[in-house]
Amino acid sequence: MLRCPICIAAGLRSVVRDIRFTNPKLKRDHFWDEEGVEHFHDPSVIVTEYECSNGHHFAERSSWQCHVCGYRACEAVLLVDGKEVVTDPSAAESPCPPQ
Repeated sequence: MLRCPICIAAGLRSVVRDIRFTNPKLKRDHFWDEEGVEHFHDPSVIVTEYECSNGHHFAERSSWQCHVCGYRACEAVLLVDGKEVVTDPSAAESPCPPQ
């Protein structure tokens, strides 16, 4: 679920659309573990930019998660006006770095 954080703070409702998606496609670690189970570990940081129907812009830095073991290069970070917004403090141990 994705809602505009600016609208939430202002008590507004809006529709959110992604307007740009950047994935640098760094070399991923694709392997099979000792049990023969396939894993995809991707260190790439993805940036998705959004715009809501009220004209607000915000972005998210995130990474892909391995569907088997849950490996993730970093936890998602929401950006509003270029500043990080903590949406889940318990998941902020290793936030995705700026690109």
